[in-house]
Amino acid sequence: MKRTQIQLHNGQLKWLKKEALEQGISMSQLLRDIIDSFRMQAERDRQVDSNKAFALEAVGRFSSMRTNAS
Repeated sequence: MKRTQIQLHNGQLKWLKKEALEQGISMSQLLRDIIDSFRMQAERDRQVDSNKAFALEAVGRFSSMRTNAS
């Protein structure tokens, strides 16, 4: 694990401290959990976008085949 330093706005720090206290974990652990959650969502979003693009491409090919057959 690498150590890093970040700067937060007062409201962000206040929320982070409160949330960590409520969950009974350190602020560092909460930040790691938030980053992991964000990363997983971003990866899911990219996969969905990729799947959509593939589906639209497939539909486009089918549409072209049908137009040529008419």
